[in-house]
Order: sequence, then structure tokens, then C-alpha cells
Amino acid sequence: MRELVVDLQKLDSLKQFSLAGGTSLALRFNHRKSIDIDLFSNLVVGRAGFEYSKNH
Repeated sequence: MRELVVDLQKLDSLKQFSLAGGTSLALRFNHRKSIDIDLFSNLVVGRAGFEYSKNH
């Protein structure tokens, strides 16, 4: 999971997002396995922004 998160952080389309939630805690404290990735942004992304992130 850590390698995937590192790779995602390199994508220009995801620069505005931060890792959060249980996945962030799981990677930090190694107390459990996480099966999803929670990404948050202070910006309003909307459908067009999501489609851009998905395709780039």
C-alpha cells in the first residue's frame, strides 16, 4: 500500500490531494491493514475534476 501511495503522490493530477483517514493512520502506525485510500482536497473538484484525475 505504501508504494502505491508514493506512486499516486507523483501524479500531477493528484497534487492537490492529501492522504487522510484510516489509511493514513494505518501507514503511520502499522496497526492494521487498509483496503482503501482516502484522498482529500480543500478545493472543489466536481465531476470534471474527478474525470481529469481519473484519466491522467
